[in-house]
Amino acid sequence: MQVIHNRCAALDVHKKTAVTTIMITQADGSVQEYTRTFLTMTADLLALDDWLRSHDIKVIAMESTGVFWRPVFNLLEEGRQVILVNAEPHESSTRPQGAT
Repeated sequence: MQVIHNRCAALDVHKKTAVTTIMITQADGSVQEYTRTFLTMTADLLALDDWLRSHDIKVIAMESTGVFWRPVFNLLEEGRQVILVNAEPHESSTRPQGAT
């Protein structure tokens, strides 16, 4: 698989937590992966922002149910590309053939 972003993060935002994984591709092609869970209170989101900046993360994909993503997005978007994604599977991948 072709690497598009050498340093990126994925966030799964819930009401009280934001589970965050960063992936960093090394020069030899190996990938370092780190996962941390942060609370969604302001001080904790600032710590998340600091952690992402300390790893020079500029691209973030964020998945969330409802509106929980908004404060996280607002705090992290400065100087980064933050992409809000829908992780819901396509109907064809979850519905048995012939089911209606």
